[in-house]
Amino acid sequence: MSKRAVTLRPALVLSLGLAALAALLYYASTVDGRAPTVREISLTQHLSADSQMALTTSSVEVGFSEPVDHATAQAAFKIRPATSGSFSWSAAIMTFTPAARLPLSTPFQVSVGPGVRDLAGNRMTANPGPFTFTTVGNPVVVDSNPTDATLDVALDAPIVIDFSTLMDTPSVEQALALTPDLPVRLRWSRERLTIMPVAALEPNQRYSLTIGVGARDQAGTPL
Repeated sequence: MSKRAVTLRPALVLSLGLAALAALLYYASTVDGRAPTVREISLTQHLSADSQMALTTSSVEVGFSEPVDHATAQAAFKIRPATSGSFSWSAAIMTFTPAARLPLSTPFQVSVGPGVRDLAGNRMTANPGPFTFTTVGNPVVVDSNPTDATLDVALDAPIVIDFSTLMDTPSVEQALALTPDLPVRLRWSRERLTIMPVAALEPNQRYSLTIGVGARDQAGTPL
């Protein structure tokens, strides 16, 4: 009995080794033979309500399905209008950062052409459709609550102002004027400014809220 066990054990080990090798070769052949793809093209800085409305300081990210050869991916990247910039990488994500802030109110198109190869040498064959975006214009106030000339406002009502882009909050707060003057607390949430009066408003009182041209967005563009 012991002799049979000794003679069968090497055969069993050999069989298991061959099975593992076959599984490894099958896995390598299926993974290494798969061409890379572009999973997503996106902006690093955009309006909260519109992922294709870029801040002028935004970069462009291209996410691949797997790590790829950097040189081939960078050569395949195209942006129109032509824009100078640099590339950086994090795993399978390529980031293009413009050398200067993008121009205001300008449409752009980003594409990734053929030639991208993964680390095993497989060439990308399915090119994604172009990704389009537009940069913001000069910041403006797009909405407010209450609206201009509203009557019968509640005495404890906050004042809500929505801007068209992310603002430089200190510059807005310095440009803000409320007449008659009263103490307020300011709270920001993305493009929204909420003004909370510390004390109740006076009844039958006309108030005026103004924001001067010293207010700027995060890229320094004036109101």
